[in-house]
Amino acid sequence: MTRVVLCSREIALLLCWFENDVFLLYNYQLICLYILSMNSKYDNLEMTRAEKMVGEFLDEVKLYWEYEQAVYLLDDKGRPRVWTPDYYLPELGFYIEVVGDGENPNYSWRKSIYDKNRIPIIFIYPYEHRDWQQFLVESMHLLHRRRWDILKQIRP
Repeated sequence: MTRVVLCSREIALLLCWFENDVFLLYNYQLICLYILSMNSKYDNLEMTRAEKMVGEFLDEVKLYWEYEQAVYLLDDKGRPRVWTPDYYLPELGFYIEVVGDGENPNYSWRKSIYDKNRIPIIFIYPYEHRDWQQFLVESMHLLHRRRWDILKQIRP
């Protein structure tokens, strides 16, 4: 008898095991493609319209993303917190927070908390900025330029 188990998205493995408990990796590429395609369908995700716009843009430029990946940090009073920014881009190592209507005053406070914890995050305002896609790409470049400046200073 063969049983099939799909592990987490991060691992992306399909393991088949048989009565003798031998594990086999089966159709790895097919499963990876299936899992990556799950993102672009937005199945079972409760997203705002602005978040969907950003997700579609990330799909369009072929950036793999995870929705609402947990971030562990300390707030301004040193208390541990778990926040879930809208997008995490694991290949690039940073987060994206989509500000829906721009009227939420907590976003400046949230940005200060992320900065204090040295968590790389880009805040974008799709409804306020017509060229938010360009802003996002430029912000990604700037973030990586800052990282490169730090790396250049490291000497063996």
